[in-house]
Amino acid sequence: MALADFFSKSRQDLRVVIDIGPGFIRAVIFELIPQKKNPSILKKMVLRLAPSITAPRAIAKFREFLFLAIKELGRVPEKIVLSVAPPFAEYALENVAVEPSKTPLINSRRDLDEYFQKFFAGKDVLRRTLFAYPLEFFINKYPIDPSVLIHPENITINELGFSALLTYLPQEAGEFMEEAKESLGSLSLGFIPLVVAEKEAIQKNLGLKDVFLVDLGRDATVLSLIKEGGLARVSLFPVGLNHFLEDVAKKSSLTPEEAGDFARQYAKGLLGDSQKIKLENSFMQIADIWKKAFLQEVDSFYHVGNIPPNIALFGEGAYVPEISVILRDPNWIRNVSYAATPQVKILSGNSFFEGDSLGGALQGPEDTGLASLIIYSMDQK
Repeated sequence: MALADFFSKSRQDLRVVIDIGPGFIRAVIFELIPQKKNPSILKKMVLRLAPSITAPRAIAKFREFLFLAIKELGRVPEKIVLSVAPPFAEYALENVAVEPSKTPLINSRRDLDEYFQKFFAGKDVLRRTLFAYPLEFFINKYPIDPSVLIHPENITINELGFSALLTYLPQEAGEFMEEAKESLGSLSLGFIPLVVAEKEAIQKNLGLKDVFLVDLGRDATVLSLIKEGGLARVSLFPVGLNHFLEDVAKKSSLTPEEAGDFARQYAKGLLGDSQKIKLENSFMQIADIWKKAFLQEVDSFYHVGNIPPNIALFGEGAYVPEISVILRDPNWIRNVSYAATPQVKILSGNSFFEGDSLGGALQGPEDTGLASLIIYSMDQK
């Protein structure tokens, strides 16, 4: 039975989340059911991308992918949340203080949101599209909850400021987003940086307000510092799972897919001694490269404060045992933290739902992004 036939019986609250990254486009179609804590997963869709695919071509694939999902649903879902991961997207944090003489008249949260969007309008750079996501607002140099603007008459605004996460996407992505909003309805399609969705999910569902995130992706590793519930810094370096697999494939005359299967067997302890030693030597060499790049990036975090002892490791390459060994070594954290020993936890998709994989849709560390997007979407009314 087609999904459209199933949905025709009643009007469900249907949602779609899509994660675009190197190697794959992942999506989940789910339903929110009243009085139920967890969503009901209707379908998980995974599209493999060629290793050499360009960002514009990946966006074109996403266009086909999205409309295929909508065709199968038979209607536009209530919410579609899209995220694009590095290297297709570039992140930058920006703090802005508005000059007192230029402080706008703010009488509501809507005024604040409109000013934020206008501030970044027109800041797109050549061949790239900018999405600005507000992280925190400041009034008179103090962080505020925008809900206080329900009674603006009680607040005198002398100085306005805000921090934002800027996400730069290829120009084709921005053009497609505008086209999709027009055809689907502007209220249906929304974009969020994956690192923000992960921050929100880790804070809300795991209760961690001070944590250092290590997202070991296919082509790069993204490092994020969450401090007192806020995103203090984001950085990345271009060493990811592919670097491990390419070395294994080259030395063992394997395809990338075969190297991936070989690596997972190694991580699970399923290889014989000779095969294990061969792969271990290969992984240790790449792990040394990863460690050097990691330590260099970690040093850049020190100016925003101590790195907390809680370390969350996830992403497609989180299963590589050598990475866990590096992160659990206390030597690296002593120079950038008040903690003597790091507490490393490998997150999986089911970590966010108390071990529930939601019918098998969310399982390993590679599903952490999807799980975070689902949680973010559930909070959107």
